[in-house]
Amino acid sequence: MKSSDAIDKKLPVIPLLMGFLTLAFLGFYETYFKQFSTDFSGISWSVHWHAGLWIAWVLFVFTQWSLAKSARLRLHRQLGRAGFFLFPLILLGVLPLLYSVWQRGDGFMLFISVSDMVLLMTFFTCGMVWRKNTQVHKCFMLATLLVLLDPIVGRVALNLLTLPVAWANHLPFLLTDGFILIMLLRDSRRGLNVLPWNAVLACFLLYQGSVYFIGAQLL
Repeated sequence: MKSSDAIDKKLPVIPLLMGFLTLAFLGFYETYFKQFSTDFSGISWSVHWHAGLWIAWVLFVFTQWSLAKSARLRLHRQLGRAGFFLFPLILLGVLPLLYSVWQRGDGFMLFISVSDMVLLMTFFTCGMVWRKNTQVHKCFMLATLLVLLDPIVGRVALNLLTLPVAWANHLPFLLTDGFILIMLLRDSRRGLNVLPWNAVLACFLLYQGSVYFIGAQLL
């Protein structure tokens, strides 16, 4: 049986990181990055704080993944302590945005945002609880990035691909579930424990079902 670390050496971390950041840039170009050519007069400090923290988290997770792949485990553990500081800041950074959504009376967006935070906290907590189990830890930490696919791909669907509004949910859900299934099948074929990815998939399916059957009632 091959180890999870040996298999991970075949995964191209840098191209995956660049692809993720490119997708994020395209998704948020119209509503955020395009404003760099102006004075940002229409964007509050809380949005900058939120964006900066999320970019830092993406870089943090990919850096940790790269360090683990290259067997630089001591540095991986030392840098990992920063996650205990960065993650609470991300949660705090979301609060002003949630308040703004609540003030607008957008029940659907509030439901999705709170649900995303519940998913994020669940995956981070699981990743920390099982941080001594390399495969389980890796799975749940990567899952924190999958939570970001919802807002990123949803905006790509609307702003770049100009798809119907419903595809702002359909497309990210399909991509997220597809990625999880690929990882699940990949680990299964190599004789690795598939329970972590099954748990992640179950969480996302529960979330997606709630969006369609509960969140839709708030539109």
